Amino acid sequence: MIAYAQKHGYNIYDVYVDDGISGTTFDRPDFKRMINDIETGNVNLVLCKDLSRFGRDPEKCIYYRDKYFLLKGVEFITADGIYSSLQGGTGMEGMLDFFNEHHARETSRKVKAVRKNAAAQGKFMGSRPPYGYMRNPANRHALVIDDNVGAVVQRIFHLYAIGNSARNIASTLTQEEIDPPNEYYFKSIGKPNPYPDKTKSWGAATITVMLESMVYIGHLVQGKEQTLSHKLKQRI
Repeated sequence: MIAYAQKHGYNIYDVYVDDGISGTTFDRPDFKRMINDIETGNVNLVLCKDLSRFGRDPEKCIYYRDKYFLLKGVEFITADGIYSSLQGGTGMEGMLDFFNEHHARETSRKVKAVRKNAAAQGKFMGSRPPYGYMRNPANRHALVIDDNVGAVVQRIFHLYAIGNSARNIASTLTQEEIDPPNEYYFKSIGKPNPYPDKTKSWGAATITVMLESMVYIGHLVQGKEQTLSHKLKQRI
């Protein structure tokens, strides 16, 4: 895109990239940063690879392309030659918006179906193994006991069985400076804990969740949360 802009003599104010974020949402950090730069008068032309890279929500695409940019005096161009606001487009933009969203919807549906089928087969589909377990090196969808902390889990259940409360157990583990689950997890993958305020202390709630979790008697309970649609990322 930089080469394209330079070839056509455009002055590049900034480059806006939202890698890893679906185009079905316009709640994207760099997109919002671009809008802010338009509002402050620093940008008067938006260049993107094609309409699908701009967004996959037809309603929002139409709003920005046919209303917002025009009102702000911003030229909008796709590098594939399909759309130029100065030329008024080709009249096919709405259909392309539909197909772009259809692709996103179908991809989301297929991914959900694959994950649901895998979970039904007993495969672990979580992003992080429960404390006390690790992914089987020979099968990433199977769990095996993590020998580094497996004994801590057994001790938690033993302490509770002989009459200790969750609060007392948490206090004991904290006093013994045993890393709580979050801290242990980030250390195990070699990354800093993004929750530094909760680094060293166990909480009664953490102990209670572990005591009630079906995973510690060998059962996987999955699919407890889902998104409402490919457009809405709120989890229910």
